[in-house]
Formats: sequence, structure tokens, C-alpha cells
Amino acid sequence: MPDDIRISLRQFTVLVMLITVGNSILVLPAIPALEAKQDAWISGLVGLAAGLLVVYLCCKTGALHPRLTLVESNRK
Repeated sequence: MPDDIRISLRQFTVLVMLITVGNSILVLPAIPALEAKQDAWISGLVGLAAGLLVVYLCCKTGALHPRLTLVESNRK
């Protein structure tokens, strides 16, 4: 497999957003629902917001050094 294959910033954003939304809908609500009962939707929204903040930070990091991978930009 060639080493020069990269995904675009838009593709990365869509991929991470779908993973974040999927986890916040399917997996994460079960954990706080045990304690929060009817207010579990609030913790789901907070978790989604935190996940989207991570996506935003990753996209901004990628935009600073578009030719570097995330590991390479961390080393720089």
C-alpha cells in the first residue's frame, strides 16, 4: 500500500463527527442513564459538545500544517 495516501480535512471531519455522534447515541447514554434516569439526555448533549470540541481542535491542528500528519505536527 502506498505511503502517500492521505484523506482531506473535510473527509476527516465527517469521519470523526460520524463516530462521535454514533458513540453519543448508541454507547454513551447507557452509562449516565443508570444514575441520571430522565436527565440522561443532558449528559449526552454535554458529551457530544465535548466530542465536537475535540474534532474542532484536530481540524485546526491539521489546518496549521496541511502537509504533515498529526504525529509529524506534534513532533514539530
